[in-house]
Amino acid sequence: MVSRDQRLRDRDSYVGEVLAAPFGRAKEDHRRLRAVIGHATSFWTWHSLCIDHGLPDTEAVDAMTGMVLALTPATGVRP
Repeated sequence: MVSRDQRLRDRDSYVGEVLAAPFGRAKEDHRRLRAVIGHATSFWTWHSLCIDHGLPDTEAVDAMTGMVLALTPATGVRP
């Protein structure tokens, strides 16, 4: 039987791959992009930005989107 924690890790990995797929990156770039997407979609990131530091949701979204897009080439691909 797969543990709850493993199911959550599997779900997070799947979501990260889906979000990274449109960017079609080389292996090393993909690893970095996946790490940033994983950070951007983490509950604790949002807790820190919005609860601990008082950003409204829209500003937190802008910050995380900017961080992800900073690792993507300027090809016009937008999530």
